[in-house]
Amino acid sequence: MREVWLQGNRRAMAVSLVVPALCMVLGGGIWVGAAGAAARWAASVLLGLGAVLGVSLVVLWRTPRLAYSRGELLVYLRSSMPYRVPIEAVECFLFAEGPSGLARGGKEPTRAVLVRLAEGARELRDRQVHPALGQWRESHILIRGTWCEPIDGSLLKRLNDRLIAVKRERSMPRGSAPR
Repeated sequence: MREVWLQGNRRAMAVSLVVPALCMVLGGGIWVGAAGAAARWAASVLLGLGAVLGVSLVVLWRTPRLAYSRGELLVYLRSSMPYRVPIEAVECFLFAEGPSGLARGGKEPTRAVLVRLAEGARELRDRQVHPALGQWRESHILIRGTWCEPIDGSLLKRLNDRLIAVKRERSMPRGSAPR
């Protein structure tokens, strides 16, 4: 079972659900008022398109940017499976600023989370990620704030506190109680 550490941007996802909803409403309206087979076919296409877009967006909505599971930090910065980073290789989470990655150049600055990985973890360097979501260079993973929950000091404190707690739990021998 995964533990979500950094959510996606639910506000942006909620706004993006307008397009599938419009497709569904328009398709439903055409279906109800349709007199011929061509109109019903067009309505069916709109209804199907709206449903597929809606389901796809809900799946994206539920996908976090960072999660933890069984000793690994799961990094969701691509459309396929997450990258799995051993939690021992994660040093800390830092506040950063970088380009938003939005259309029209995407040069406007936005807050970001920087995940610092251990220098010695050479096998974790440079991964291909979706450029709008972030970048992974050397031993740093940058997660753009545009596509995640709001980034502030309390978020970074929560991430670092959870990282410390997980590392302590993992370093304890089985069966021993925490102090």
